[in-house]
Amino acid sequence: MTSKDIEALLSPQMQKALEQIKELLRKTEDKTLEFQKCSGLHCKKGCGACCVGPHVSTTVIEMMPLAIEIFANGQEDEFLVKVAGDTVQGQCIFYKPDPHIPGNGRCGIYAHRPGVCRLFGFSSSTDKRGKNVLSTCKVIKESFPQDYAHAQELIEDGLASPSMSGYTFTISSIDPLKGAELYPINYAIKEALEYVGLILKHSCARKGKEHVEH
Repeated sequence: MTSKDIEALLSPQMQKALEQIKELLRKTEDKTLEFQKCSGLHCKKGCGACCVGPHVSTTVIEMMPLAIEIFANGQEDEFLVKVAGDTVQGQCIFYKPDPHIPGNGRCGIYAHRPGVCRLFGFSSSTDKRGKNVLSTCKVIKESFPQDYAHAQELIEDGLASPSMSGYTFTISSIDPLKGAELYPINYAIKEALEYVGLILKHSCARKGKEHVEH
């Protein structure tokens, strides 16, 4: 069963939400890359600091495209085992640490990663004075202090930068149930996998009933 086959089993509302989520993630990626290009700010090569620890949080709706892809690849049991028990609250199961360089690593689901992973380090927020302030990570600040200062100056001069708050607002408006609450990423993918699994279970049961009746 392909991802398209699985998506066809979802409700029209969920299908619409999925398309909106995919488009939002694409636009977010484009905005972040454009900001990096214009500002000169970038991550330290090979760095995986933002993925280390249990602090990565996202919404269930953002993990739905990945959950569908996992089922389409027949990997659902493998990943449900990975998020069982205490692992739900632990480090992202999709992070692949570099075995040779401490602190370095890579994302195992880069094309499907949620918005927080695309925006982290390259988004801005508004402070109490109404000033746009760059929200970046400690590694970027310490590794590229001049680039960081330059990027902040450009933002103050009007350079458009991705907004984390704007992104989260859009997510919650797409799906008020699955897009409003932030969860540890392992819990979010667990919920998304269980949701897709339930849809497929009901579909199989319905087909079985129809087969018996005919």
